[in-house]
Parts: sequence; structure tokens; C-alpha cells
Amino acid sequence: MGETSSRRSLGPSTLTPMLFQAGNGMGTAVSTDDWMVSAMQDIKWELRQIREQQNSLVSSVSFCSDKVSDFEAKLLNIDEYIRKTEKLMQENLDLKTEVTDLKKRLNDLDQASRSNNTEIQGIPEKEKENLIEVVKNIGNYINYGASTEQIDYLHRVQSNRNSKNTVKNIIVYFTTRTLKENLLASAKIKRNERENGSPRMNITGLSETVYLNEHLTLANRILFKEARTVAKNKKYKLVWTKGGQIFVRKDYTSKTIHISSAEAIKNIK
Repeated sequence: MGETSSRRSLGPSTLTPMLFQAGNGMGTAVSTDDWMVSAMQDIKWELRQIREQQNSLVSSVSFCSDKVSDFEAKLLNIDEYIRKTEKLMQENLDLKTEVTDLKKRLNDLDQASRSNNTEIQGIPEKEKENLIEVVKNIGNYINYGASTEQIDYLHRVQSNRNSKNTVKNIIVYFTTRTLKENLLASAKIKRNERENGSPRMNITGLSETVYLNEHLTLANRILFKEARTVAKNKKYKLVWTKGGQIFVRKDYTSKTIHISSAEAIKNIK
């Protein structure tokens, strides 16, 4: 009766945990609880490593995301800067075009105001000179009857400061444009007769190098000089002005080219 009771008191909870034998059965026994504890610690360490790596990855992704956002913001700023720059460049181009157009219009108005004028070059200045008599002497040479009534005003002007010519030119303001045109036409006929077409005239008592030209603005004078230089290099025979406009021709049979700007000089080929 006592033996039976003793055996019944031995249940699973009081049994010694299963032992694993190492080697030939004589090694140290390891408890399954110790093994599980060790395994759990390893798993916890691995999980901790994974969590740290995950946190590091999240931080890296967050950092990259911030950089991308910052880069996108900078790109937007650059796009806005480019847009504004392009707008300013277009406005600047429009202003340059407008200024160029205004300069041309002012030059045209200035040239129109000189439509009755003739410029006489190459006559040295003398003390107490009579410019009316100078004009009459030129008129006699070219067979043009210049009179006091035809002249509204005349005076000498300082030569262009960039010019090597130190002789002041004479500007004659005729009362009408027709009188000016007739004077220049008579001078051209005389040059063809006596000077072989050269614009230079040799007038006794005045000068050996007298030139009669239209009274051009400074801009047109520079353009005329450039056109003459290019035309000469290209073997053009004819370069002249009429009504303040500049024209060139290769020869008497070729077409006339109107030189209205520096860009138009490229048409002299």
C-alpha cells in the first residue's frame, strides 16, 4: 500500500529533464532549458542586429529622401532662374531692336533735315574770306549760275575729329532741294568732261582738290566710307549718294544695290 502511494507521487513534473549525452555517453549532460535559453539569446542578438541595420537603412533612406527633396527644390529654383533669364534676354533683345530702330529713324530725320544742303570739301580757309564768292566761283567752274538768292545760309564746320583732314568743310543751305540737286548734277557733268569722272575738281584760285557732296549725317558718312572701301576691293565702278541714300553698282549694266545699313554692305560681292 505504501509502495503504491510512493510510485503515484512520481509524476512528469517531478521527473528529471531529458539529458543529451555527448561523445560515448560519458560526456557532460546539457539541459534542454539551457540550450533553449542560449538559442533564444542568439535569436535576440540576431534580431537586434537586424533591427539596427533596419534603423540604419531607414536613416539612409530618409537622408537620401531629404537630399532628393532638396535637389528637386534646387532644380525648381534653377528652372525659375532660367525662365527669368530667358525672359530678360528676350526683353534685352527687344530693347536693342527698338533702340536700333529709333537710331535709324532719328538718323533718317536728321538726313531729311539736310536735304537742301551741299557740303564743299578741300578749300583751305582764308582770313576774311567771302564764302558767297567761293560758291559763285565753283558755280562758274561747273557752269551753274549760283546766286545769293538761292542760298539760305552757309558756314564752315569742324571736320570729324577722327578724320585726318584739318580743313573745315563748307556747308551751303540752299532754299530748295532742287537747287542743291541741280548744283550736284552740274558738278557731275563737269567732272565727266574735265576730270575723267573723278570726284575731285581742280579749280584755279580755290584748290586743286575740291569735292562737292551731299551733306550726310555722321552715321551715313561712316557707312558711305565703308561702302566705298568694300566696293573698291570688289572692283565696283560706281558708288554714289542721292537724297542721302547710298548706292553701288558693279558697272553700268549691273543692278543697283542700296546700302541702307552695315549689314547691307555684305551684298557687295
